[in-house]
Amino acid sequence: RIINASSESWVGLMGMSAYSAACAGIWSFTRAIAQDLDGTGITTNSYSPKARTRSWYSMLATYRSQGIPVDAIEEGAPEAMRYTADIFAPFFAYLASDFGSSITGYLFETNADGRLAIWSEPEVINEIWSDLGKPWDMESLKSQVPLMISGRAPNRTTLELH
Repeated sequence: RIINASSESWVGLMGMSAYSAACAGIWSFTRAIAQDLDGTGITTNSYSPKARTRSWYSMLATYRSQGIPVDAIEEGAPEAMRYTADIFAPFFAYLASDFGSSITGYLFETNADGRLAIWSEPEVINEIWSDLGKPWDMESLKSQVPLMISGRAPNRTTLELH
C-alpha cells in the first residue's frame, strides 16, 4: 500500500503557488501510479490532512510576528485545526489492510474534527468546438468562451468560423 500526503492546497492558494503545485503533483502522481499498478495488488491513495500540526504552529508564529492576536488566529481557524492528527491512524490502517485492497487512486480529506471526505475526479464541465480542421478565430472565441465558462453554452456547440 502506498499512502501519499498532499494538502487541500492542491486547488491553489494565494501566495503559495509552489506549495500548491507540489500538492497537485502528489495528487496527479497518486492517480497515475494507481493506473500504472492496476492489477498488481499494490494500491496508492493520497490524503489531505487538516489538523493541529507542526505547520499550524509555524503559521501561528508567523501571524503572531505580524501582530495578529492569538485569539483572532484561533477564532478564524477551521474546527479541525483545534485537534491533533491522532484521529487519522485508524483510517490509514484501514487503507493499508486487506479491507483497502480495492481502494486505489483516491484523494481523501482527513480532518481532525472527525470528518472524512473524498475529492471528486477532475472532469470536463463544458466545451465548445470549432469546425473540424479549421482554426479558432477571435470573433467566435470572444462570443463563445464566456458562455462556456459561465455554463450557458450547450455541451456540443460547433463554432461557425468567420
